[in-house]
Amino acid sequence: MAMTDEFLEYRTMEGMSTKHLLIKNPEPKGLVVILPGANNLSEIPVLYLIRKGVSDEGYDTLNVDYEGLLDRDLNKEVLFDRLISMVKGLVNQYVETYGETEVSIVGRSLGSIIGARMSAETEEPFKKVVYISPTGLTIEELKTGEGLMFTSYADEYMDEAAIEKVKGWEGIELHLYNGADHSLEREGDLDGTIDVIRDVVKRSVEYLTS
Repeated sequence: MAMTDEFLEYRTMEGMSTKHLLIKNPEPKGLVVILPGANNLSEIPVLYLIRKGVSDEGYDTLNVDYEGLLDRDLNKEVLFDRLISMVKGLVNQYVETYGETEVSIVGRSLGSIIGARMSAETEEPFKKVVYISPTGLTIEELKTGEGLMFTSYADEYMDEAAIEKVKGWEGIELHLYNGADHSLEREGDLDGTIDVIRDVVKRSVEYLTS
């Protein structure tokens, strides 16, 4: 049987109805939750290709959609609590529908902050966590010191002190890309940008499916 596209619907604490793409395998090896950045784009190349890679290896992927939830006027903590509550609710809904399974997370930018906080708060740890283009706040939230991380000294949302802190954590496999910005792009260097994205995707898929 081939993979199928389904949707999980979730009603937020505020009563808003949200829909989230679930790419379903007939006999999944686990669930990978994709948390995009504040631009709410799960279709950007790096996330789309990771999703395709793990789906092709037999994993279900849940693509979280923040539409209608990213109120810039909200207090940061209220926003984080809102998003975490939704992600937990979606995972619980998946488990109730399809049964218990191992859950991994891929978080980019804002999604990396949510992934870090959830990893710190969850009693049963996620199987794997990937942090793509994390911010300084991601590092502040990160308590477990476990996972795969991709960043750069040229990322305007990351600072050198935070990177040096991560270097001291044995559980984090850190990959740095010279000249790559927050979008993993090397300005004026298309081939270099493609090389970065290819490497991030390859390493992420291998890590998540091993």
